[in-house]
Amino acid sequence: MEIKQVLLKTRAEFGKQCIFDTYGPHLDVEIKPDPDAMTQYITKPHRNVGVQHTKQFSLHEAQTVGIQTKNSGMFHFEGGWPKEINPKDVDTTARFRRRVEKDEDWAPKINNLFRQMERNVLQNGALNIYEHHFDDIISTELVKPRSLRTVNVYEDPQTPARSVNNISWSPNSDDKMVVSYRSFGIKPGYSNIAYIWQIDNPNKPWMKLEAPSATVVSEFNPRDPSILASGLVSGQVCSWDVRTGTAPVQMSHRQFSHRDYATVVKWIATKSNEEFFSGSTDGRAMWWDTRKLQRPVEVLVFDLQTPNEPEMDRAIGVASADYEPSVGTKFMFGLENGIVISGSRKARTPAEKIASRFNAHYGPVLSVDRSGFNPKIFLTVGDRVARIWAEDTKEDNLLSTRYFFSFI
Repeated sequence: MEIKQVLLKTRAEFGKQCIFDTYGPHLDVEIKPDPDAMTQYITKPHRNVGVQHTKQFSLHEAQTVGIQTKNSGMFHFEGGWPKEINPKDVDTTARFRRRVEKDEDWAPKINNLFRQMERNVLQNGALNIYEHHFDDIISTELVKPRSLRTVNVYEDPQTPARSVNNISWSPNSDDKMVVSYRSFGIKPGYSNIAYIWQIDNPNKPWMKLEAPSATVVSEFNPRDPSILASGLVSGQVCSWDVRTGTAPVQMSHRQFSHRDYATVVKWIATKSNEEFFSGSTDGRAMWWDTRKLQRPVEVLVFDLQTPNEPEMDRAIGVASADYEPSVGTKFMFGLENGIVISGSRKARTPAEKIASRFNAHYGPVLSVDRSGFNPKIFLTVGDRVARIWAEDTKEDNLLSTRYFFSFI
């Protein structure tokens, strides 16, 4: 059974008919133009506006043009030699190669040719996706993907916790590391303690190193793991012996130390094994001897304009440094203006020591590291980019990464 409810209403109950009338505009406020505002008007020469002029169809089709292909071969033989060079003579071709490789423009030209050749090779690369390879091999399980897991966490015992500024591993044993903390921005004189941790015991530091001022960077002696060298916030450097106690054994005099905090400390491979060098943001590098640590043995000011008559006002701060024992007396510094300095202590004048320069980055060089296999190759990190360089080539880098959001 269907039930309906009908409501009836007469026209008279609708009310009075609405009659609309035309009403002209009414002026409420009149704002006249301000001549002074015209001077602040900025004209935009370009403006991007998206406009749709045609109808949009959801259905369309496209047909590619067919290309006929054929297989062909090519015979390649060694060529490009001068007329006076016999390609079959090994000694003659070897001498010619060595003479060409000594040219400074050789590496950049080869680098450009490699990029063009790689692009052409990748374009010619073809692969049959339906071909079955290695049908006779017994199938095995896939290799598990590599992953990282946290084994131990070494927290700063101080409260509030400080950020880690430098880590140095013990050379002879992998069970210890010294950690230097950055206390900048917390409060003056907050904590001057650096800790030595045992890898197997993350609950408590193995030893603490307490200096008169905060320790910025510390390094183990590569031959004697009981000896350390540190750079302090005060600009001084000190040496430690973990067998004697938690206080520094020797410390440089403040008058002969850096004017700003030390950023790098590196040991030097010598017969006595007592020498190291330091760098600071004051624009100087100093070489020290732990047997007489009151004042430096040698000082180098990074005044790139007049190196032989340096002035501290023009000195460029040191952001990073590297030393490779296999290269002897050579050193390498990364400056705050993006330049990498490669020199040697055997040079007579300061201008000769800092003559080899590389325009590596636009900002501070956060890290510089030589290759252990080929010391002429080194890596730099700065302005969110990592670049690989060769000392023989100063015009451009060999390889560069893309920009990252953050690079540590």
